[in-house]
Amino acid sequence: MSQSNRHEVARAGRRVSQGVILRKPTTPTRCPIFHPNTPSPIASILPTTSWPGTRVGESYWKSVAPDARDLRYSMGRPDHGISDRDKKNINLRKTMAYQPLYTAVATATGGRDGHVESSDGIVMLDLSVPREMGGPGKPGTSNPEQLFASGYSACFAGAIGFVANQQHKKLSDIQVTGHVTFGKVDDVFQSIPEVDLPGFQLAVQLDVHLPGVDKAEAEKLVEQAHQVCPYSRATRNNIEVKLAVV
Repeated sequence: MSQSNRHEVARAGRRVSQGVILRKPTTPTRCPIFHPNTPSPIASILPTTSWPGTRVGESYWKSVAPDARDLRYSMGRPDHGISDRDKKNINLRKTMAYQPLYTAVATATGGRDGHVESSDGIVMLDLSVPREMGGPGKPGTSNPEQLFASGYSACFAGAIGFVANQQHKKLSDIQVTGHVTFGKVDDVFQSIPEVDLPGFQLAVQLDVHLPGVDKAEAEKLVEQAHQVCPYSRATRNNIEVKLAVV
Protein backbone atom coordinates (compact mmCIF):
# COMPACT_ATOMS: atom_id res chain seq x y z
CA MET A 1 0.00 0.00 0.00
CA SER A 2 1.37 3.37 -0.94
CA GLN A 3 1.92 6.07 1.64
CA SER A 4 -0.90 8.21 0.22
CA ASN A 5 -3.34 5.29 0.48
CA ARG A 6 -2.27 4.65 4.08
CA HIS A 7 -3.01 8.31 4.93
CA GLU A 8 -6.45 8.03 3.32
CA VAL A 9 -7.28 4.89 5.34
CA ALA A 10 -6.13 6.59 8.53
CA ARG A 11 -8.29 9.60 7.87
CA ALA A 12 -11.27 7.37 7.15
CA GLY A 13 -10.69 5.50 10.39
CA ARG A 14 -10.73 8.71 12.38
CA ARG A 15 -14.05 9.68 10.77
CA VAL A 16 -15.57 6.32 11.65
CA SER A 17 -14.31 6.55 15.23
CA GLN A 18 -15.94 9.94 15.54
CA GLY A 19 -19.29 8.53 14.37
CA VAL A 20 -19.29 10.38 11.08
CA ILE A 21 -19.19 8.72 7.68
CA LEU A 22 -18.70 11.03 4.77
CA ARG A 23 -19.72 9.89 1.34
CA LYS A 24 -19.69 11.65 -1.93
CA PRO A 25 -23.34 11.72 -3.01
CA THR A 26 -24.07 10.02 -6.30
CA THR A 27 -26.70 12.65 -7.14
CA PRO A 28 -27.06 16.20 -5.80
CA THR A 29 -29.36 16.47 -2.80
CA ARG A 30 -32.02 18.79 -4.12
CA CYS A 31 -35.60 19.34 -3.09
CA PRO A 32 -37.95 17.37 -5.37
CA ILE A 33 -40.51 20.17 -5.14
CA PHE A 34 -38.30 22.75 -6.80
CA HIS A 35 -36.38 20.20 -8.88
CA PRO A 36 -39.02 17.63 -9.88
CA ASN A 37 -36.65 15.50 -11.98
CA THR A 38 -34.39 14.73 -9.02
CA PRO A 39 -35.18 11.57 -6.99
CA SER A 40 -36.35 12.38 -3.50
CA PRO A 41 -33.39 12.26 -1.07
CA ILE A 42 -35.78 11.13 1.67
CA ALA A 43 -36.48 7.86 -0.11
CA SER A 44 -32.76 6.97 -0.28
CA ILE A 45 -31.52 8.37 3.02
CA LEU A 46 -34.41 7.16 5.21
CA PRO A 47 -35.64 3.79 3.92
CA THR A 48 -37.70 3.46 7.10
CA THR A 49 -38.68 6.11 9.60
CA SER A 50 -40.56 5.42 12.81
CA TRP A 51 -42.83 7.57 14.94
CA PRO A 52 -44.51 6.35 18.11
CA GLY A 53 -46.87 3.58 17.01
CA THR A 54 -46.22 4.20 13.31
CA ARG A 55 -43.77 2.70 10.85
CA VAL A 56 -43.37 4.37 7.50
CA GLY A 57 -41.47 2.35 4.95
CA GLU A 58 -39.71 3.15 1.72
CA SER A 59 -42.85 2.34 -0.25
CA TYR A 60 -44.59 5.30 1.44
CA TRP A 61 -41.94 7.77 0.36
CA LYS A 62 -42.07 6.45 -3.18
CA SER A 63 -45.83 6.88 -3.19
CA VAL A 64 -45.78 10.50 -2.04
CA ALA A 65 -42.81 11.58 -4.13
CA PRO A 66 -44.84 11.93 -7.37
CA ASP A 67 -47.31 14.19 -5.56
CA ALA A 68 -44.47 16.40 -4.41
CA ARG A 69 -43.09 16.54 -7.92
CA ASP A 70 -46.42 17.78 -9.24
CA LEU A 71 -45.90 21.07 -7.45
CA ARG A 72 -44.74 23.64 -9.96
CA TYR A 73 -43.74 27.28 -10.06
CA SER A 74 -44.94 29.31 -12.99
CA MET A 75 -44.44 32.99 -13.71
CA GLY A 76 -42.49 33.25 -10.47
CA ARG A 77 -45.50 32.44 -8.30
CA PRO A 78 -46.43 29.19 -6.57
CA ASP A 79 -49.69 27.43 -7.39
CA HIS A 80 -50.47 27.14 -3.66
CA GLY A 81 -49.83 23.40 -3.60
CA ILE A 82 -52.47 22.40 -6.15
CA SER A 83 -51.00 19.78 -8.45
CA ASP A 84 -51.88 19.38 -12.09
CA ARG A 85 -53.62 16.13 -11.22
CA ASP A 86 -55.70 17.81 -8.49
CA LYS A 87 -56.79 20.58 -10.84
CA LYS A 88 -58.61 18.01 -12.94
CA ASN A 89 -60.63 16.83 -9.96
CA ILE A 90 -61.73 20.07 -8.33
CA ASN A 91 -63.85 22.94 -9.57
CA LEU A 92 -61.58 25.97 -9.80
CA ARG A 93 -62.99 29.40 -10.42
CA LYS A 94 -62.05 30.52 -13.90
CA THR A 95 -60.27 33.82 -14.15
CA MET A 96 -60.25 35.89 -17.31
CA ALA A 97 -58.20 38.87 -18.36
CA TYR A 98 -60.25 42.07 -18.08
CA GLN A 99 -59.61 44.73 -20.72
CA PRO A 100 -61.22 48.08 -19.87
CA LEU A 101 -62.78 49.78 -22.89
CA TYR A 102 -64.81 52.65 -21.44
CA THR A 103 -65.46 54.10 -18.00
CA ALA A 104 -68.55 56.14 -17.16
CA VAL A 105 -68.23 58.63 -14.32
CA ALA A 106 -71.15 60.13 -12.45
CA THR A 107 -71.47 61.84 -9.09
CA ALA A 108 -74.45 61.59 -6.75
CA THR A 109 -75.01 64.25 -4.12
CA GLY A 110 -77.61 64.06 -1.38
CA GLY A 111 -78.58 60.41 -1.78
CA ARG A 112 -82.04 59.45 -3.03
CA ASP A 113 -83.34 62.98 -2.51
CA GLY A 114 -80.37 64.61 -4.16
CA HIS A 115 -78.87 65.11 -7.60
CA VAL A 116 -76.87 63.03 -10.08
CA GLU A 117 -74.62 64.37 -12.80
CA SER A 118 -72.32 62.68 -15.27
CA SER A 119 -68.79 63.93 -15.72
CA ASP A 120 -69.57 65.26 -19.21
CA GLY A 121 -72.74 67.05 -18.05
CA ILE A 122 -75.05 65.09 -20.38
CA VAL A 123 -76.89 63.48 -17.48
CA MET A 124 -78.16 66.04 -14.96
CA LEU A 125 -81.09 64.82 -12.89
CA ASP A 126 -82.71 65.65 -9.59
CA LEU A 127 -83.77 62.66 -7.49
CA SER A 128 -86.54 62.02 -5.02
CA VAL A 129 -87.86 58.97 -3.21
CA PRO A 130 -91.08 57.65 -4.84
CA ARG A 131 -94.30 57.91 -2.87
CA GLU A 132 -94.61 54.10 -2.85
CA MET A 133 -91.45 54.05 -0.74
CA GLY A 134 -92.66 56.76 1.61
CA GLY A 135 -91.01 59.68 -0.16
CA PRO A 136 -92.36 62.91 -1.69
CA GLY A 137 -92.14 61.70 -5.30
CA LYS A 138 -91.43 65.19 -6.57
CA PRO A 139 -92.53 65.90 -10.16
CA GLY A 140 -89.77 66.02 -12.76
CA THR A 141 -87.38 63.93 -10.68
CA SER A 142 -85.94 60.49 -11.19
CA ASN A 143 -84.64 57.72 -8.92
CA PRO A 144 -81.92 55.01 -9.00
CA GLU A 145 -84.40 52.33 -10.10
CA GLN A 146 -85.37 54.30 -13.21
CA LEU A 147 -81.73 54.85 -14.06
CA PHE A 148 -80.91 51.17 -13.59
CA ALA A 149 -83.93 50.11 -15.67
CA SER A 150 -82.83 52.45 -18.46
CA GLY A 151 -79.25 51.24 -18.44
CA TYR A 152 -80.10 47.55 -18.27
CA SER A 153 -82.74 47.80 -21.03
CA ALA A 154 -80.42 49.66 -23.39
CA CYS A 155 -77.54 47.28 -22.76
CA PHE A 156 -79.72 44.19 -23.17
CA ALA A 157 -81.09 45.49 -26.46
CA GLY A 158 -77.53 45.96 -27.62
CA ALA A 159 -76.70 42.39 -26.59
CA ILE A 160 -79.61 41.06 -28.64
CA GLY A 161 -78.38 42.95 -31.68
CA PHE A 162 -74.86 41.63 -31.08
CA VAL A 163 -75.82 37.94 -30.95
CA ALA A 164 -78.10 38.39 -33.97
CA ASN A 165 -75.26 39.94 -36.00
CA GLN A 166 -72.96 37.07 -35.03
CA GLN A 167 -75.48 34.71 -36.65
CA HIS A 168 -75.94 37.00 -39.67
CA LYS A 169 -79.53 37.72 -38.69
CA LYS A 170 -80.97 41.16 -39.37
CA LEU A 171 -83.44 42.59 -36.88
CA SER A 172 -85.58 45.67 -37.16
CA ASP A 173 -86.28 47.79 -34.10
CA ILE A 174 -85.31 46.01 -30.87
CA GLN A 175 -87.45 47.12 -27.95
CA VAL A 176 -86.66 46.20 -24.36
CA THR A 177 -88.69 47.48 -21.42
CA GLY A 178 -87.09 47.07 -18.03
CA HIS A 179 -89.01 46.78 -14.78
CA VAL A 180 -86.84 47.27 -11.70
CA THR A 181 -88.60 46.66 -8.40
CA PHE A 182 -87.29 47.76 -5.03
CA GLY A 183 -88.39 45.57 -2.11
CA LYS A 184 -87.65 44.23 1.34
CA VAL A 185 -86.31 40.81 2.20
CA ASP A 186 -86.54 38.84 5.42
CA ASP A 187 -82.80 39.08 6.06
CA VAL A 188 -81.53 41.41 8.75
CA PHE A 189 -77.98 42.67 9.09
CA GLN A 190 -76.29 43.44 12.39
CA SER A 191 -73.68 45.86 11.17
CA ILE A 192 -74.18 47.80 14.40
CA PRO A 193 -74.15 45.81 17.67
CA GLU A 194 -77.69 45.09 18.94
CA VAL A 195 -79.24 46.96 16.01
CA ASP A 196 -81.04 44.94 13.34
CA LEU A 197 -81.06 46.62 9.94
CA PRO A 198 -83.67 45.49 7.40
CA GLY A 199 -82.53 44.04 4.10
CA PHE A 200 -83.53 45.43 0.73
CA GLN A 201 -83.15 43.96 -2.73
CA LEU A 202 -83.96 44.54 -6.37
CA ALA A 203 -85.85 42.36 -8.84
CA VAL A 204 -85.80 42.81 -12.61
CA GLN A 205 -88.06 41.86 -15.48
CA LEU A 206 -87.13 42.55 -19.09
CA ASP A 207 -89.91 42.55 -21.68
CA VAL A 208 -88.46 42.09 -25.16
CA HIS A 209 -90.29 42.88 -28.39
CA LEU A 210 -88.70 41.84 -31.70
CA PRO A 211 -90.95 42.79 -34.64
CA GLY A 212 -91.01 40.22 -37.46
CA VAL A 213 -89.37 37.43 -35.41
CA ASP A 214 -91.38 34.36 -34.33
CA LYS A 215 -91.57 33.72 -30.61
CA ALA A 216 -89.35 30.62 -30.56
CA GLU A 217 -86.54 32.36 -32.41
CA ALA A 218 -86.97 35.50 -30.29
CA GLU A 219 -86.72 33.49 -27.07
CA LYS A 220 -83.53 31.86 -28.32
CA LEU A 221 -81.95 35.24 -29.09
CA VAL A 222 -83.04 36.61 -25.71
CA GLU A 223 -81.47 33.72 -23.85
CA GLN A 224 -78.23 34.07 -25.80
CA ALA A 225 -78.18 37.81 -25.10
CA HIS A 226 -78.67 37.08 -21.41
CA GLN A 227 -75.39 35.14 -21.42
CA VAL A 228 -73.31 37.96 -22.92
CA CYS A 229 -74.96 41.14 -21.60
CA PRO A 230 -72.65 42.67 -18.95
CA TYR A 231 -75.64 43.77 -16.85
CA SER A 232 -76.93 40.19 -16.86
CA ARG A 233 -73.50 38.86 -15.95
CA ALA A 234 -73.24 41.36 -13.09
CA THR A 235 -76.62 40.44 -11.62
CA ARG A 236 -76.57 36.68 -12.26
CA ASN A 237 -76.96 34.53 -9.11
CA ASN A 238 -77.56 37.71 -7.14
CA ILE A 239 -80.99 39.11 -7.92
CA GLU A 240 -83.99 37.68 -9.75
CA VAL A 241 -84.08 38.56 -13.46
CA LYS A 242 -87.08 37.45 -15.51
CA LEU A 243 -87.08 37.53 -19.30
CA ALA A 244 -90.26 37.73 -21.38
CA VAL A 245 -90.86 37.93 -25.12
CA VAL A 246 -93.88 40.14 -25.79
